[in-house]
Amino acid sequence: MPEPEVVRLDYEVSGCSSQLGDFDADRILVDRPLDSRSRWCSALLLSAPGGAPTWIRLRLKRLSVLKSITFGKFHEGHPCTVKKFKVFAGADKRYMEEILCATLVNNNKSETFSAGLKKGPDSKGFPSPIKYIEIVPLS
Repeated sequence: MPEPEVVRLDYEVSGCSSQLGDFDADRILVDRPLDSRSRWCSALLLSAPGGAPTWIRLRLKRLSVLKSITFGKFHEGHPCTVKKFKVFAGADKRYMEEILCATLVNNNKSETFSAGLKKGPDSKGFPSPIKYIEIVPLS
């Protein structure tokens, strides 16, 4: 059976922990590497044990199978760039599972990570459709 076609998924921001000034969450909907305001910034400190988590939640326009996630960046390295982060996904925003824990390189190159929710007895289970993605910056 051939692999399904990979397409860019349409999404919207469905929530975030907070925002700082003009850096509202909807700014991530369009990748503008030359625009220093083309990013979301939380008013909370990064997620820490015992503290309130920092997060942004995306809602896909339709139920989909996620294969990868791409993070765009500013046109030059920047001290505010997220380093370590986790990604959670699920068909319902109340029941999401961790699908990725990774680190971004502080440079100007977009990074794509394999990610997808698998159901089954091991990580090689069947791809599971999702509707929500939550990104939690850790550092």
